Amino acid sequence: MDYSLSEVMQQSLLCLLCMDDKNSIIIRSSVPAESFDGDLGEIAVAVYSYIDRHKKAPKSNLDDVIDEHIGLKRGDRKSRRIARTIKQILQMWDDGPNVEMIMSRLEKRVRSWRIKIATKDLLSVFNEGREDDEAIDEMERIINTAARDKIEAFDPGIDMGDVGDSLADLFRDKSDEIFLTGIPELDKYNLGPKRAGLHMFLGLAKTGKTRWLLQVGKYGILQGAKVLHISLEMPQREIRELYLQSWFGFTERRDDIIYRTKLIKDERGRLIKIARRKSRVRIALDDRGAKRTLKSRLERKKKMFSNLRIKSFPTKQLTYDQLVAYLDRLEIQDGFVPDIVEIDYPKLMNFENKDQRVGLGELVEKIRGLGIERNMAMVIPAQIRRFSKRDGEDAGSVDSLDIGEDYSQIQTADTVLVYRQSKMEKKLGLARILVDTVRRGKAGWEILVSQNYDQG
Repeated sequence: MDYSLSEVMQQSLLCLLCMDDKNSIIIRSSVPAESFDGDLGEIAVAVYSYIDRHKKAPKSNLDDVIDEHIGLKRGDRKSRRIARTIKQILQMWDDGPNVEMIMSRLEKRVRSWRIKIATKDLLSVFNEGREDDEAIDEMERIINTAARDKIEAFDPGIDMGDVGDSLADLFRDKSDEIFLTGIPELDKYNLGPKRAGLHMFLGLAKTGKTRWLLQVGKYGILQGAKVLHISLEMPQREIRELYLQSWFGFTERRDDIIYRTKLIKDERGRLIKIARRKSRVRIALDDRGAKRTLKSRLERKKKMFSNLRIKSFPTKQLTYDQLVAYLDRLEIQDGFVPDIVEIDYPKLMNFENKDQRVGLGELVEKIRGLGIERNMAMVIPAQIRRFSKRDGEDAGSVDSLDIGEDYSQIQTADTVLVYRQSKMEKKLGLARILVDTVRRGKAGWEILVSQNYDQG
């Protein structure tokens, strides 16, 4: 592989290698020493050795570093050349190099190298003569990796002795890291989805798990976040309709009879009354002017709605690698990088392990890892087991121990909320949300919520 650089580029990079702590580490991890020619190459090898040991640029120690590795001798022709080069590097730094331009040019060069490597790898797969799904997935992975790879800085971790950084981090604005649910009692304790975290919502089949994703997605885009909603059990058109209904509260027909339950509190926020009344139908799809009304409202929210993407995949067809490839294509082709990714739901994905419990647990771990890698909030629902009459109880007292599949999913998640609803609560349009598991904070308490699925 040809890693050559122009002489001007070599000198510019050496300047940063010698004098810039942050970018020297980036260059060291991205550019092989053989990219530098002649005397510049010998200097690069010496500086690379110093950076590897000390994790910073040599700066004032540059002369000592060169002397230690090259052994400069007074009057020697080679020593004079290297001394002139060092002088030029220091002068370039004093003059103030255009660091952003240098690093931008380097990034393009490194991506060019990676594309060449990807082309070679693609030809290798192609020449094997394979045309199966695995080969196609492998070629897509090679292409997407080359397209999205960027130069990244070495991260040595947190220095607890840095008092200023510790305080700045402790009191930093976290509003862009934690997303709202729209339920004040949960948002007060930051129980919504978090960047680089896994948020899980448990419930029986057909009891509100998808509606929870709609709630989180809706308040996500209200907060200015970009949301990706992936479904493996419902067509994307139906998901879009549910989102629109949750925003505008329409019903199918004008003569639909809708009831709404209202929780009435006193001045201290304590529940004192539950009132269930017939609700007025605001918009019905069979109204003569419904289309015009909804179009007007949609146009006003067009910019905000552009932060929501909805994508359906056939049940048991989407693999983890295909999920990653889809996120890559979404970024490369559409410029859409989600802050929140909702997957409804992992059990319906295609995972490699034939043991469903083990395979599902491993898949959920990968999903959480993906959120950490890309700094996204991952949101997934999961089903609890179906109770029988023999159990002598209903879904009003379930918790995470009742999860229908591998319990390790609970251990992987950062936050687990459980949907509880007795038969009587269902009739009244009520439900409870149990705060079952929290990585940081108090768990084991629940809140009462009212619902009106007929109007979203």
